[in-house]
Amino acid sequence: MFLVQNFGDQSTFGINASYWTIALEMQLYALYPLLILLARRFGWGRSLIGLAAIEITLRLWWSVRGLPHYVSFSPLIFWFSWSLGAYVAERHMRGTIRPIPKYSLYAIGTAAIAAAFVRPLYTMSFLLFALLTGAVVAAFLYKGEEHFPVPVALETHLQKAGLYSYSLYLWHKPFVDWVPRLVSRIAPGVHIHPLVMFAFCIMLWLFVAVPMARLSYQFCELPSISLGKFLYARAKEIHMAKRSLAAVGE
Repeated sequence: MFLVQNFGDQSTFGINASYWTIALEMQLYALYPLLILLARRFGWGRSLIGLAAIEITLRLWWSVRGLPHYVSFSPLIFWFSWSLGAYVAERHMRGTIRPIPKYSLYAIGTAAIAAAFVRPLYTMSFLLFALLTGAVVAAFLYKGEEHFPVPVALETHLQKAGLYSYSLYLWHKPFVDWVPRLVSRIAPGVHIHPLVMFAFCIMLWLFVAVPMARLSYQFCELPSISLGKFLYARAKEIHMAKRSLAAVGE
């Protein structure tokens, strides 16, 4: 309710393991005006360098000495990673987006994968994957509408999955946790190969997760988006009316 569950080690993953990021997202959006002010005063480059210094310092300290839970799951340790997306969106809206060279993408991707498997560098993997994601998104946006040679059915499914992706993210964890429990009840005491379990998860994706995400998108996300647009339009009307009254008074 109060969007602070990420500050407690017992509440972070308490209800749904995916939901802790909702609190983090709201906190990062609350910091967004500060990011805009920093970018206007110092420029995006200097602002991102400053945020990167904060996040890298915290993550390295986390790897060496450890951090309290309320710091390791706080918005400060994700601020630079999140701001990369805001920066790419800003450049795209202004038509000034530029992709980075392919060799840089390969280097970042290699570093991200290596960090995920090397324990001392594990705390840096999220930042590196965020950097890789931002660079890949920038490359796709720079190229514009580009058709990839994939089967029509797969392309249609991926487009729908992308449309429902946020709801898929929010709802997938309980279902994924539910699969091994169901399999163990169906075949108690039987060792299930991980690839077989993975196949069950794929079936769950097709027949449960995607349909559930579609319902969530239709009945939760779209009404919320419409409400946000309505409130924004009303606020804009009130603001314009106040400006008109002020002008008449002058």
